[in-house]
Amino acid sequence: MCKVCPTFDREPEHVTRACTPIAFDDRRIAVARGKMMRLKSLIGTMLLVVAATASMSATAAPRWGVTQAFFDANGNLVGQSITWCEGNLSHGGTVNTPYWVISEFDCTTNAARPSSPTFVPNDVGVQNYLLPAGMTLMQACTLADCFQFGPDEIKSTGWTYLPGGG
Repeated sequence: MCKVCPTFDREPEHVTRACTPIAFDDRRIAVARGKMMRLKSLIGTMLLVVAATASMSATAAPRWGVTQAFFDANGNLVGQSITWCEGNLSHGGTVNTPYWVISEFDCTTNAARPSSPTFVPNDVGVQNYLLPAGMTLMQACTLADCFQFGPDEIKSTGWTYLPGGG
């Protein structure tokens, strides 16, 4: 036990130093710890603000409403998945087939998104498609109602539309 400062385990190298500088160092450490805690709180708050801002932008309404119609290998319309302009999803029928047509619609005007004329003729809003052998885009769009105004459920299918993308 130290005779100069009883909180030490051993005698300090310079007895003249006594306990005052050690107590001063303890106060500086306490102040530094307080500053560190405030800095951690500030960083934590900044991270929360960034995360909240990112999640708000991630849930913003989409620019384009999207409908994806699905077909079986025989060219029969079997399902549809819709991304509504409000940002929510719904689906009906079977939505996991390898054959599909994707149409997009402007969420402000509900007009079909212009297609690339070299990719899709007659500008029906189709952005991409993969159809079974022997099926034309015009046949698929007639079944899938690609010519509609804005994204909507395909009529007369009897499907129950459920929330989510399927």
